[in-house]
Amino acid sequence: MRGFILKKFGEMNFCHVLDNSGSDLSFSDSPRRLSIQQDFHKSELLDVVSDPTLVRSCILFNTKGISPTLLPKFKHMRTLDFDDAPLNFLPDDIGDLYLLEYLSLRNTRVKKLPKSIGRLQNLLTLDLKNSQVQKLPMEIKRLLKLRQLLGYSYHGGSTDSSMDFSAQGLEITEGCGNFQSLQILNAINFPRKPSIIKELKKLKPQLKKLGITKIRSEHGKELCGLIDALSNLTSLWIGAVDEDEFLELDLVTNPPKNLKRLYLECRLRKLPEWIPKLKKLKRLRLICSGLTEDPIFALRNLNELLELRLRRAYQGEELHFKKGWLKKLKILRLRYLQHLKRLKIDDKALPQLETLYLGPCSQMAEVPEDLQNLKKLQTLRFCDMPEAFTMSMQEGHSKYSIIKDIPHMFFRSSELGVNGYINNSRHLANIMKNRYGDENPGVSNMISNNLVSKGKWLFPNDIKGIDDEWFWVTALLMAVLALLLAFASNYLEQHSFQIF
Repeated sequence: MRGFILKKFGEMNFCHVLDNSGSDLSFSDSPRRLSIQQDFHKSELLDVVSDPTLVRSCILFNTKGISPTLLPKFKHMRTLDFDDAPLNFLPDDIGDLYLLEYLSLRNTRVKKLPKSIGRLQNLLTLDLKNSQVQKLPMEIKRLLKLRQLLGYSYHGGSTDSSMDFSAQGLEITEGCGNFQSLQILNAINFPRKPSIIKELKKLKPQLKKLGITKIRSEHGKELCGLIDALSNLTSLWIGAVDEDEFLELDLVTNPPKNLKRLYLECRLRKLPEWIPKLKKLKRLRLICSGLTEDPIFALRNLNELLELRLRRAYQGEELHFKKGWLKKLKILRLRYLQHLKRLKIDDKALPQLETLYLGPCSQMAEVPEDLQNLKKLQTLRFCDMPEAFTMSMQEGHSKYSIIKDIPHMFFRSSELGVNGYINNSRHLANIMKNRYGDENPGVSNMISNNLVSKGKWLFPNDIKGIDDEWFWVTALLMAVLALLLAFASNYLEQHSFQIF
């Protein structure tokens, strides 16, 4: 299929793909779009692209990029995407691409933007996510048409908990008030100068999405004033510098009425009173809040809420969802609530919930019985739950019937040395045997009687007769299917079928 698509690209002169497949790379006319998937010397690239001034878009995959001496030749380029390219620097000649509208350095090793970036007067999007750029040059303030400035990166580990407070934003400079077309600013470190805060307030008419990180407790008053000023926000992300910083957010008096996404990564003494008043809120994430009072009661009337995430956000022993609360909630993630013992869900509560993430919750001893009240639950994920909880899932236990009919169930256990989801009965049985030996027959019985396969929890009646013979039969059938697909692909290529 890919070969067929590339052939059509060539016929339509839609996109020129430069790779190492050995295919004919010459076109009668220079393409407007380039997809470069291997490194080319200057002479080789010019042989392929006879007139670089006709190129409007260039996407690079696993390449070092375009030679600095070549950039001026692509002077009419509008889109330049270096996403994931092993790029270490951006040449000064980038400023010669005066028509450039989109520039992405996402996931590159670029550390600094050249001053010539200020000459890109038509630039609409600058994507610096997960690059090594931390500070913007003063010349950036000349980009008066800029609509999206993306620039946060994470420097923590690979797990959720190790990534908390690891986000690094951009150091924004004075003159940001010139960005009168800016709609997305995500994310910046909290400005050190009060003058920059004043300039950010000037972005009120058009700014829709804002992310600010590295906030300290003493910044609370200024932060709340900024939130009050930016009344047209639809998405807001607030991140403290570390987990010891309490942010006082109760000083917000005029929260954005159209806010749909709110992400708070900070310690809170209590849930701010203005959050339950956000009637259009669809996604709420509370991370490392350390609340002592059940936040569900305060959030109960957010009837437009679709997703709620609590990660290290609550220190109580019980969460209680009652009938009529959070009527549209579809995704609920309860992560790293180490004091949580009970999860109560009343009959007919959370009528639209489809996905539930639970764990680690070291104090929860068994599967919550009220999960049976979630009539539309499709996906259930348990992560690093205690051994007693795991035992409660085995057949014959009173909690077994609660989870047996859930279509998609996943179980992960770091304690058992599994870095990922257990998806094979024999794999899981071996792990449990190595962990417990014959000391705990109940666990062994549970493992031998259950199978997580293709995202579905299967039980004894479903897996009778599964052995090595079935494995080889399945493998043979897959091999035959692969041959048939290869034959069909070759047949289609030889018979010039028209798609449209």
